[in-house]
Amino acid sequence: MTAELLDAAPDPIGCDDGQPSARPARPIRESNAVLSDMLVSAAAGDVEAFMHFYDASCGSVHRLEVCRLGDLAAAGEATVARYLTAWQRARECPTSGLSPVAWLLTLPTEQGRPQVVEKEKQVHDVNEGAARE
Repeated sequence: MTAELLDAAPDPIGCDDGQPSARPARPIRESNAVLSDMLVSAAAGDVEAFMHFYDASCGSVHRLEVCRLGDLAAAGEATVARYLTAWQRARECPTSGLSPVAWLLTLPTEQGRPQVVEKEKQVHDVNEGAARE
């Protein structure tokens, strides 16, 4: 089923040429109830419902990953990883107490973790250097 999901998935950052883009994310227009229904259907194996959830929320997820990782290519990979985790854990969302997008953004993902550690180290080094001056 994961292979089917990957084959059906549109480009995580919406670029026709496959190149990363920093275009702004479009706002999520679906209500939490509609998004939640999509995830309930996805938990039952409905790939089309999950793809609609993806289409509705991928801009917010990609924006988070760009901010978290600071690299468009890594953000694209992390976005895909986050949605794969969401597909595998979709049945957990209704009982999480979170809105569907909040639940999605809190899912753990190791994708991009080395970049996050390096970025945090660089920030720490800069802050430490400024404190010495």
